[in-house]
Amino acid sequence: MSKVNLRQKLKINLETLTFKTFLRGFLTVGFFILIVIGLIINQRPFKSRLREGDIALKSIYAPYDFVYSGEPDNEKTVKEQQKAIKSIKDVYSLDGRVLDEGIVALDKFFGSADSMKLFSKYDGLSVLSVEAKHLLSLVYENGVLSVKDKARIQESGETDIIIFNKAAGTEKQVGVARIPGVDEALRDLYDRAKKVISDKKMVQAVVEVLQNEITANLLFEKIITEARRQEAAASVPVQYKQISIKKGELIISKGQRANKDHMAQFLAIEKNEIQRSRGKFTIGALLLVFLLLSVVTIYLILYEPKIFHNTSYLTLIGVLSVAIIFIARAIIVSPLPSYVIPLASISMLIAILLNQRLAIFITIILGLAISINVENSLNLAIMFLFGGLIGIFSTRNIRKRWHIIRSGILVGGVNALSIISISLLNNLNVDSFLADGLWGFGNGILCVFIVMSILPLLEDIFNITTNITLLELSDMNHPLLKDMMVKAAGTYHHSLMVGNLAEAAAETVGANSLLARVGAYYHDIGKIAKAEYFTENHKAGSKVLHDKLTPSMSRLIITSHVKDGVELGRKYKLRRDILDFVEQHHGTGLVYYFFQKALERIEDDGVLKEEGFRYEGPKPQTRETAIVLMADSVEAASRSLTNPNPANIEELVHRIINNKFIDGQLDECELTLRDLNKISGAFIRVLIGVTHTRIEYPDIDKAVKDEHKHN
Repeated sequence: MSKVNLRQKLKINLETLTFKTFLRGFLTVGFFILIVIGLIINQRPFKSRLREGDIALKSIYAPYDFVYSGEPDNEKTVKEQQKAIKSIKDVYSLDGRVLDEGIVALDKFFGSADSMKLFSKYDGLSVLSVEAKHLLSLVYENGVLSVKDKARIQESGETDIIIFNKAAGTEKQVGVARIPGVDEALRDLYDRAKKVISDKKMVQAVVEVLQNEITANLLFEKIITEARRQEAAASVPVQYKQISIKKGELIISKGQRANKDHMAQFLAIEKNEIQRSRGKFTIGALLLVFLLLSVVTIYLILYEPKIFHNTSYLTLIGVLSVAIIFIARAIIVSPLPSYVIPLASISMLIAILLNQRLAIFITIILGLAISINVENSLNLAIMFLFGGLIGIFSTRNIRKRWHIIRSGILVGGVNALSIISISLLNNLNVDSFLADGLWGFGNGILCVFIVMSILPLLEDIFNITTNITLLELSDMNHPLLKDMMVKAAGTYHHSLMVGNLAEAAAETVGANSLLARVGAYYHDIGKIAKAEYFTENHKAGSKVLHDKLTPSMSRLIITSHVKDGVELGRKYKLRRDILDFVEQHHGTGLVYYFFQKALERIEDDGVLKEEGFRYEGPKPQTRETAIVLMADSVEAASRSLTNPNPANIEELVHRIINNKFIDGQLDECELTLRDLNKISGAFIRVLIGVTHTRIEYPDIDKAVKDEHKHN
């Protein structure tokens, strides 16, 4: 490899590493923020889970001095209602008809003989008529109160009234001082007329005319005013007596039944602590989440490095953790008991999708994070622990979806037993712990619905293959397997045999035997398109197609079945775990037969590179793919044995596995020499069972003849 290519490869690796590191850091920070929000949103630092009628599991004392609302205070309620009534102003409606009638009267006057006599020496009568109407409208602009109403308002001490304009449908609050009575309007008329009437000689005459037209245009709406005051009084909440409690004073004793007074005190403490402890609680939540994430990160680095370096798996863990934190927060602040929080569903999902050891660790971490925010947190933490563990253990090697229902019932039963046992230790009455026990059992049923609903979705989104999916893929009616059975019958039966070998070997070394078997079923799907080029599909008497091809061309056809298989698998949306078997089942192995054929054809001085006759790889990365690689070779070679006795089978198996080991095909998986020894033993047992011999049955016709001869 040239220096330039080396630099480019290093640059690409560094860029990829940087991006992955950045992405993991971004996810960590993002989930950190979301979990903190989930812990502190609607948080009440003091949150008693006691409901009215419950029995207190421990004595509770006042954490500080506070005041709470006791019995209703009727006297104070009446005073507040009177204040509300007094705050409602008198309502007066503005009667627009008064101004209209005054304008009509002025028109009638200025058109009459009386106006002619009064203004006989004045030529601008029409102008004077317009100015008089304008003056009248100014008088009524802010309304005019009757003398009686003005006096009543002043006696009551009110400073404002509400003026309701029926025509416009509006109302406004106006100071009484700005609204004249009829007598005040008449006194102010002359001053207004001097400003409006252009001919100052006519001012007095106009005033005399208007004095007869001015009357009150604000009418008191007694019914509306009383209705508003009654509504205001009814809206006043019941007032309660304020009772002082001193710090350290006993609120409720252990074993005492909670009543309304207790609940009122708990509510007062909660309201106080929302203001007193918000900042401290937020800081505490930040530190707690930081510690929990740090512990999880260290655990993943030390014990689950594959998961730590898989961004998809980290995202899955983060999404599930954030989801249960927010669900728990919603339940904690709701009237529902905290025993409903379905933490076991997350335990079951992680156990099914990733692994059980990680699920146990995450269950403990999330159980601590949730339960510390709840009263009687020890009881809840115990239920979380036992329910989560049972959920994890009962989903071990789960292979059918209905097994999830069984697991949920077990979780519910263990939850109920945990709650009842703690309640008995605290000497609580039967009614109390039976009700809570039912909630705990319901929790298990809720977990069933959650797991069954989102498990298929998570499998698809995060491309994870579970045992349930593997069993679905092992159905021989799968389109790929049916196609293989029809078009490549030899390959089909070969794959079934490889599956049996791989399953037996995987069981001996503690690998996923189901994954190994199903992976073996699909490892040769790339041969379907060109089945006739592979020896297991040759029919008796048919020509060998490779005889007409060069070794290089034959090598190309043979090795291309790996690439063809991957493309076909993607077309049928096989999971990444299954595609790994297709891609890795030959590793970088040598196509030995055609390599030897090519060697025979080259000249003495020619050079033939072995790399040109090897598969592209990669080498097996897991124990299961490595087992299928060996099982594939062992099964194919066993068919060439002319005398498949136990000794020959044992020698063949050891030789093939040893060759794979020497060729470096097992360098990148986690198999040990002890594992290889166990695997070879499993292969030998299966092959001996398959290739066993039978006794030769006598010729029936010959036996009958011999019988007659002797008789």
